[in-house]
Amino acid sequence: MNKIIFFKKILLSLLLTLSVHLVNGQTASQSFGYDVGEYTGQTASTDFLPGPVGSGTSFVRAGAVAPNAPIVLTATPNVLMTEGALVRGVASSTTSVTKISPIVEYAAGKEFYTSFKVLFGDAEGNATASSGAWVFSQGAGTMYANSGDFTGFQSFVALNFTFKEDGIIELQFRESGKWSVAGLTKNQISQGVVHSIEIIGNNQNSGTVNYTYNGSTCSVSPLKFDLYINGELIGDELSKSQLADNANIESLTFIGKSSTDNVANIFIDDVVVYNSVPSQINSTNPTIVVTEHTIPVMSAIVLEQDEQTITVSGVNLTEDISLTVTGEDSDLFTLSAYSIAHTQGVVDNEVLTVTYKPVEVGIHSALLNLKSAGANDITKVLSGKAIDASAVVDLPDVIITEVFGGGGNSGAPYSNDYIELYNTTDNPVDIGGWSVQYYTKAGDGESSNIIEIPADMSIPARSHFLIQGASGGEYGDQLFTPDVESTVNFAADGGKVILYTVNTPQTIDKSMISSIIENQYFKDYLPFGKEPLPIWGSAMTANPSKTRSAGRKKENNVYVYTQNIGDDFETQVPSPQGTELTTVDGIEFKTEVVVENGTVSFNAVAGLSVEIYNLFGQKIYSTITQEGNNSLTLQKQGVVILMIGNQVTKLML
Repeated sequence: MNKIIFFKKILLSLLLTLSVHLVNGQTASQSFGYDVGEYTGQTASTDFLPGPVGSGTSFVRAGAVAPNAPIVLTATPNVLMTEGALVRGVASSTTSVTKISPIVEYAAGKEFYTSFKVLFGDAEGNATASSGAWVFSQGAGTMYANSGDFTGFQSFVALNFTFKEDGIIELQFRESGKWSVAGLTKNQISQGVVHSIEIIGNNQNSGTVNYTYNGSTCSVSPLKFDLYINGELIGDELSKSQLADNANIESLTFIGKSSTDNVANIFIDDVVVYNSVPSQINSTNPTIVVTEHTIPVMSAIVLEQDEQTITVSGVNLTEDISLTVTGEDSDLFTLSAYSIAHTQGVVDNEVLTVTYKPVEVGIHSALLNLKSAGANDITKVLSGKAIDASAVVDLPDVIITEVFGGGGNSGAPYSNDYIELYNTTDNPVDIGGWSVQYYTKAGDGESSNIIEIPADMSIPARSHFLIQGASGGEYGDQLFTPDVESTVNFAADGGKVILYTVNTPQTIDKSMISSIIENQYFKDYLPFGKEPLPIWGSAMTANPSKTRSAGRKKENNVYVYTQNIGDDFETQVPSPQGTELTTVDGIEFKTEVVVENGTVSFNAVAGLSVEIYNLFGQKIYSTITQEGNNSLTLQKQGVVILMIGNQVTKLML
């Protein structure tokens, strides 16, 4: 061999060794070196990943269906912007897992500090993956170097990252034997964004672990852990998983599974472990965080405007945050500021206003970009819908929001039919003496099915009102405290309901295709299903059924009201809501509870207890309300009972 080449190789080897040496008492580190390659074996490999520096070994196992779920060492592109290679794992499409264990059986300890950089997304690191999950676990046992799934009894700390639509990752941690979000101040993070995750754990039976984080004095009690994401403490004193108390901790792993078409990717680098917690911890990565995962669609009449606000934070910044709007419709979106200054590297919850002002009817979009030197770029989609002034209709103070006619039938979720109303105003509306009048799909003339609303009834501001109808059988759960009960039977697959301000029979003519007779008593009308006449605009595109209701659509959490039934209504999972949640001990409380795709949203004052129970009486979730909007993301549980303070309601998740 040429001597010059030989000495160059020796020098390069020394430089690489120096670049990954342990510092400041680290027990082990794994930066994945500079090699590239792909592993598709469903058995195991302790050789594919480079060995960690310090103590321990490594382990990988590709998930089903290989080679669709490989494990890849790559340096170009390095979406984490770290030095050298990173490891990318593709979650299995089945429950047969993909497993990446960067450090196995390092020098054990009963306390630890662990940090790593991670990005979740599709194969290119973009925010488009919508199924699958990755679990991070640290503890001790055979799980860390075998082909098996997650085992809670071998885990001190476990974090579950579930891929959802709209570029969202839902975060849970393992508390005893169940996944939980209780105690997390943030349970969603973004795909396509680099996250620095730090965990400080204490599995000792006694003795608090004290440390300083970025100058702040902190501590971890026995059998607890602290969780930081991007320098922010999002989990303080969280309860551990199921590893035995006082047991040593010596391994960590990432486990991916259940990803349709193998879309859920994880990118990992710079894994560092201390088997005792350093007294001083300083997070140094420049990081930009936008609180909102998605920015709601804005809507405005042409030449008028709509606004949305976002909250921007940053840590360890070396330059101010610059903001730009790009894309085909960028000229329609303006910002309240195009630069956000940092103070000693920190931007603290800066509120930014985005204004949409369209000049013509249509759907518009642009990209909001946030940048700062050394930090990961943040991109958010801006969307706007422009309508003509002539298309705007007056919104009644009370509207029909849902009709269900399948109550009591086999397979129905509820025992009774129902109609749901909603007060669109900021004040109570007296509806005493009003009526809902029902017609079959082919019916017209005077209604013989009239539901009278008693004289003392009103709907609180921004609240629902639930009217119970007849039952078609013995199936389904009872409606939870309806406001009015009746024996009127609605057809499951369609009919017509009209809300009037009187309770005397009113007349309609089904031959009037494009409009209905709107007399002085008329308030709102819903021809539900595909065939009822007369209609407003277009009919619904599908019939409701014994398992689906006709529900009013929402945009930006606001009911759609255009007097075009095809645009306003769709079939939905039945979710009856009444007036139960009004006030809590006289404290102002906005009552609307919104359930959508497993997420429960409501507005409340701070400090109220929130508990959710299944129908067996088991508590499945608990937390404390924050001021303003609260959002709880849960696995679908069917019918549940929600308690907020001393108020109760029933929900369908």
